[in-house]
Amino acid sequence: MNMGAWNYVLPRFFPIFNSVGRSIESGLKYAGRDPSAATATGFGEVHAAEQAGLIEQALDLETSSSSS
Repeated sequence: MNMGAWNYVLPRFFPIFNSVGRSIESGLKYAGRDPSAATATGFGEVHAAEQAGLIEQALDLETSSSSS
């Protein structure tokens, strides 16, 4: 969602996954900063804490383990 990238790439995932016989109808989730025109907060400590949280959120396999 940050700087509009999510809204740009999201619709492109569906035909890509469908072309290889995979469905992402309910298994794709956003892991990132809240919508913002800025790529970072501007404060090193806050950015580092946000980044660590985003990586943890993105690598959380709990929701995808049920579909494996």
